[in-house]
Amino acid sequence: MLIQGIEFDRFDAAADARQRIRRELGIPHDAVVAVSVANLRRPKDYPNLLRATGVARLEIPNFTVLVLGQGPLKEEIEGLHAELGLGDSVRFLGFRSDVADILAASDIFVIASAYEGGPLSLIEAMRSGLPSVATDVGFVSDVIEPGVHGLIVPTRNHRELAKAFVTLCRDGDARAAMGRAARSVSGRFDIRETVERQMEVYRQLAGKASSLNTSRND
Repeated sequence: MLIQGIEFDRFDAAADARQRIRRELGIPHDAVVAVSVANLRRPKDYPNLLRATGVARLEIPNFTVLVLGQGPLKEEIEGLHAELGLGDSVRFLGFRSDVADILAASDIFVIASAYEGGPLSLIEAMRSGLPSVATDVGFVSDVIEPGVHGLIVPTRNHRELAKAFVTLCRDGDARAAMGRAARSVSGRFDIRETVERQMEVYRQLAGKASSLNTSRND
């Protein structure tokens, strides 16, 4: 499996990021914050995330979700947000250039997608030391070991997504342990490592092609 890497240096947050971002957004220090970094498009299934948040908030009143992204479904998604009465429990932050700092201010990374290829934002969150709650899409199951780096739930099932949120919200020790584990394995997705692995595949293929051509000419 070949997975595109990320530039790790871009995800080193400022030392004061957690306190500063929470203060900027008016988020209490004891709130459990999940963050989604995804465009406002159909595959990302924001209705799934919003409905899950509503259910989770019934058990975890201080649960908050930050949404980083923009896209053509902005009005539709904000309309559902209003319809569900989620208020400040879900904050739409639009485009932010300080993604690393937002990740540092959060406790959980979430992917609620119905389908997609490979969510690189997941790798970015792992580098930032966040446990993930993610639907089983793309390469998620190849990257996250359930119970070790985060939790994986079925797609299009907001109740299972909510249950995973509640599980991590209630267990700060588990969140911390999963976050550490996620960061410890994230090094294999450093862009320098992934490029070298892909180059090795190309070298092997080139060698096989050369051997095949040689055998044909014998």
